[in-house]
Amino acid sequence: MNTIIFASILGTVLALSNSKPVLLTFGPQKLPPSLVGQVLRHGDPSRQEIALTFDDGPGPQTEKLLAILKKENVKATFFEIGCHVADYGKMIKEMPNQGFEIESHFYFHENLSTKSLAQNQTEVAESFKSMQGMGQKLLFFRPPYMRYSTRTAEAAKEVGCAIALWDIDPRDWSGISAIAIENAVVSKIHNGAIVLLHDNHENTLIALPVIIKKIKEKGYKFVTLREMFQQK
Repeated sequence: MNTIIFASILGTVLALSNSKPVLLTFGPQKLPPSLVGQVLRHGDPSRQEIALTFDDGPGPQTEKLLAILKKENVKATFFEIGCHVADYGKMIKEMPNQGFEIESHFYFHENLSTKSLAQNQTEVAESFKSMQGMGQKLLFFRPPYMRYSTRTAEAAKEVGCAIALWDIDPRDWSGISAIAIENAVVSKIHNGAIVLLHDNHENTLIALPVIIKKIKEKGYKFVTLREMFQQK
């Protein structure tokens, strides 16, 4: 491993831990040791709970999405693209205090599977920097396009994080209708499900209230990923 790169990452994490703003206002500060560096696709199948997760933010529609979730009293986890975070800093700083979890979709929305360990480590370091003072210490990384390698998982492990994937993907980014998104999620819902959605597509916003209503009717509890995996 490139010791210079690792030292840079470690310095970033220590700076986050020692910075003045409160870094954790919601959820645990660290993962159980058994989960660090692991690739996670679902929660506990014995628990009637699901996690809604949203990729590709922050963006112009994120506020609308948050308004829907607040109205429905539903928690969710947001995987933010690091290079966009500064443009929406005020909103993101408020999200943990509102019960939302903020995690990383890495710094650039790129294919990580072809990158070296050093390049993956740089992405991790830049992601930590982008989230400094935003309300939570990162615990999960989600690779864009689900393209990653063992080097990606190793870079996450070095800073005490895990790779968080999903097991329900309605492909809402593909231009399908709101009804198709709703059906693709609700028909596959199950204990411990992690649902992948995106906060930059209009039809996702249209489908979301109905998705929440139907999942609640089935008796499921909505949790963040921190809540889902602190019990494992």
